[in-house]
Amino acid sequence: MSTPPPSVPTPEVVNLSKLLGQVRDGTIRVPRFQRPFVWNDERRMDLLRSIREGVPIGSLLVWRTTRHQLACFDHIAGLRVPPLQAGQMVSYLLDGHQRMTTLISALVPAPEGETSDDRPSSIGFDVSADDFVHAEPGAARALRLPHPAYAAVS
Repeated sequence: MSTPPPSVPTPEVVNLSKLLGQVRDGTIRVPRFQRPFVWNDERRMDLLRSIREGVPIGSLLVWRTTRHQLACFDHIAGLRVPPLQAGQMVSYLLDGHQRMTTLISALVPAPEGETSDDRPSSIGFDVSADDFVHAEPGAARALRLPHPAYAAVS
């Protein structure tokens, strides 16, 4: 009986919208051995500022497999992760959980009527101040466009 050769890691550049779609459809999952989301609002806004300024934010490390099923968080940034189908390829996020959760919470709207304790608070972009701002709980609707001073990012 022969053992298949180990796969060789290969770097891949993935479009942000495709990456976020893979999280939404459950292809990318966060294993439970990762620490839960712990970044505060200032740290999240710093990441968004870095992206806006074109500063590299590091890579994400994922492990793609069909042969292993790890226990994973059932929500990422408040989005429910759909169940895996038998034999489905899965990508486990081994490094980048805090950054990924920040991007999802800023760029992917929360599903209507679905609330989750693990969804980080809303962040908006204050056009007049040219900076990201923290939205107080319940103020997210005020950040929705069209608003003269704010551009919504979540």
